[in-house]
Amino acid sequence: TTAGTGPIRASLEFKGLLYIVSGQDFYEVNTSGTAVNKGTLNSSGTRVNMAASSDELMIVDGVNGYIWDGSTLTTISDIDYPDTADQVVFVEGYFVVNDPNKDQGLNIDGSFFWSDLRDGTSWTGTNFATAERDPDKLISIRKSHRELWLFGETSTEIWYNSGGDPTFTPLTTGYIEWGIAARDSASRVDQTMIWLSQNEHGQGQVVQARGFKPKVISSNALNSAIAGYTTINDAFSYVIQWKGHTWYVL
Repeated sequence: TTAGTGPIRASLEFKGLLYIVSGQDFYEVNTSGTAVNKGTLNSSGTRVNMAASSDELMIVDGVNGYIWDGSTLTTISDIDYPDTADQVVFVEGYFVVNDPNKDQGLNIDGSFFWSDLRDGTSWTGTNFATAERDPDKLISIRKSHRELWLFGETSTEIWYNSGGDPTFTPLTTGYIEWGIAARDSASRVDQTMIWLSQNEHGQGQVVQARGFKPKVISSNALNSAIAGYTTINDAFSYVIQWKGHTWYVL
C-alpha cells in the first residue's frame, strides 16, 4: 500500500531487500517496510517478469529490458537484446529471455536468447537457440534443477547448460507433450514444476511434473470450474509456505 499507486506487477527479493514494480515505477522496500522509488519503466498495466543473479536484477516488460545493479536502474540498450521479451530467468550465469515478436529477423516461434556471462546489459546476436521439437509458439520460460523449462502452446522442452557451443542444449529425454495455457501459471514447487496446462486435446488442467511426466493434480470439480471461465490465459501463480505446508496458489 505504500509502494506507488499500483497495480503491483511483480516483486522479487534481491540482496535482502524487496523490489516491486508498481504501475510504471520500480521500488526498493527495506525490512522496515519503507518503499523508495528507484526508477521508471516504459510500460504499464501488464504483469512483468524479474530474475536476479548475485549482482544484477533484470526486469522484462515486453517493451524493454532493465538492469538494476544495486544503485541504478538502466534500460538495456544493446541492439542484440530482443526488446519484446516478457519472460526472464537466470540460470548457470546467464539471463535467458524469450522473443514473442520474433525480432532480429529469425521468424521462428520457439527462439530464446541469453546474455553474455554474468552481464545482463550485454547481448550477442549469435547467443540464441530454438525449441523446435514441436513447432509451437514459446509461451513461458522457467528454471528448475539448473535446467531451462521452455513451455510452448502444446509441448514443453527442457534444456541445460552443456558448456559447449551453443551454450544451451536440449536434454534427450526432456520433452513433454503438454504445453501451458497461461504464461505466468508455472511455478517451481518442492523441486518440481506445476502449471495450468493445455495440449492438443484441450486445456485447463493443473499438472505437476514427476520427472518429465506430467500428472494432473487438479480435481474434477476444479477442472470443471476452470472450463467454465471465459478467459484462463491471464492466470498467474505463486508459492508460499504456511503452517508447515507448501501451497501452489493459482
